[in-house]
Amino acid sequence: LALVHVAMHDAWMRAPNLPMARRFALSQAAADVLGYLYPAEEDAFQRIVDQLVDRLGEGTPPLDITLAQRVGRQAANQVIARAEQ
Repeated sequence: LALVHVAMHDAWMRAPNLPMARRFALSQAAADVLGYLYPAEEDAFQRIVDQLVDRLGEGTPPLDITLAQRVGRQAANQVIARAEQ
């Protein structure tokens, strides 16, 4: 659980300060780390993020969503890499 929180914090701090970007980055980071910890549920975690984007992303430029999710993935990947050391 600590890995998830670290990834979420890192994503929040790195994401652009745009209305929804931080939420999308944080959600993606959490989903990626949870998917790493529970590989059988990886697709389910990603579906939750996809649903969040579908429901809350209206009015948010697609590029902002893509950037936010990329930031979240990067934060998660760094946390996962540290966990594997």
